[in-house]
Amino acid sequence: MRTPIVAGNWKMNTTYDEAMDLVEELVDGLEAREESDNIDVVLCPPFLWLFSAAEYLEDTGISSGRRTATGARSPARSRRRSPTSAAT
Repeated sequence: MRTPIVAGNWKMNTTYDEAMDLVEELVDGLEAREESDNIDVVLCPPFLWLFSAAEYLEDTGISSGRRTATGARSPARSRRRSPTSAAT
């Protein structure tokens, strides 16, 4: 049987401290629920906090992901980030 996935794509404008507080609250809330052992959880924070959130989530069993990317080399024509800009 396939494992269900629950993914959260958060689009809130937050400061670094607010973002990390939210990540911590999500981790604490999920650790307290028995059902979370039977699902894969993915958190997709805004780009600015992606690497910090991924680092925090590293040993929690919660995965990190990123929001929609564009295939364009120059993302200036869209509101999306190009994969190359995410790697830098």
